[in-house]
Amino acid sequence: MVDLLHSAEEILYKDLMFMSDPSEIRSIDLRELVDDICDNTVGYSFIIDRRNNNLQGGREKMLNRLKASSQSSSLLKIVSGRLVPEGGASSTA
Repeated sequence: MVDLLHSAEEILYKDLMFMSDPSEIRSIDLRELVDDICDNTVGYSFIIDRRNNNLQGGREKMLNRLKASSQSSSLLKIVSGRLVPEGGASSTA
């Protein structure tokens, strides 16, 4: 079971989050995250909830890690000055 957990963690930080070191993931105490499941406001997410201060700016961090990764050219392209998924819509609008 422990080996499975370590394998899943490695996939998460290397392949999905484009990180070489899991320390940033391990620094987040999941027990301290706040999620209001009753909040039905359009656009609400626990990720942008100010009470989860350590998650703020996560989108930018993730995009920066992706752009810096060796996989970026196979996953992203720039269309009209915007990053889009490779194979995604190529509209110039």
